[in-house]
Amino acid sequence: MRKLLKHPLAPVLAFWVILICAFDLEARKYDLYWIFPHIDKVLHVIGGIALGTFAWMLADCFWSHVSSWKRFWIVIGIAFAGGLVVEIFEFLQQVFHFVPYPFDAWDTVGDLLCDTLGGVISFLYYYYLG
Repeated sequence: MRKLLKHPLAPVLAFWVILICAFDLEARKYDLYWIFPHIDKVLHVIGGIALGTFAWMLADCFWSHVSSWKRFWIVIGIAFAGGLVVEIFEFLQQVFHFVPYPFDAWDTVGDLLCDTLGGVISFLYYYYLG
């Protein structure tokens, strides 16, 4: 855990998490999810970038010996898995009637693709520019 907290990307990860929280709070406050129906896709891409950053940090700290190809799949897998957890949470909100809108499989697929895209973006950035 200390390795992760001392990692040079820890402030970057904190930035992404704060950005997601602030964006979501403002979107809920001003009903932006209803005004712009696909604005959640932006959040999912940012979430994928944040999870990709976290995965890159994990790979640096604990799996530094793995090849770049394996690191790619670690980053993509963690970004996708994190998005899947969010989608399960959204589904449970709908099942227990915490949100008024019905389940939409296409929205779920689009959200997971955006999470994966965010993971790809973070991998490419850290691999080539980081």
